[in-house]
Amino acid sequence: MQTLQWEDAWERTIATKDKAYIEGLFEKVKNDESSSTFIREAYNHTGALLVTVLIHNRSNEELSLKNTPISYTNACKETFISSFTLPHSLPAKTSMPWTFIFQNEEDEHKEVVLELVCN
Repeated sequence: MQTLQWEDAWERTIATKDKAYIEGLFEKVKNDESSSTFIREAYNHTGALLVTVLIHNRSNEELSLKNTPISYTNACKETFISSFTLPHSLPAKTSMPWTFIFQNEEDEHKEVVLELVCN
């Protein structure tokens, strides 16, 4: 059965309302087959795109993202690609919220491993 895990910094800093929203979203999608669930996007003060998602490891093995190419396609059909490393592995049958920060760099030659989509 899929469980929701919080990274320590998230657990300490997330607003109660945001945590409740993410927990409710997890309950709706925990039995889906997707590898991620879109939560929100925003731009920071430097113009970088912040994409918050639930990452789902639905396998029976640990998931490790190390310099992993990830793409994000927004509602306007713009695609952003960058490589990411998570600071720790995601246990089997676990989902975790995470924010990916896409700098203003697109490299279409990378082989994408995880695709994030805004619906």
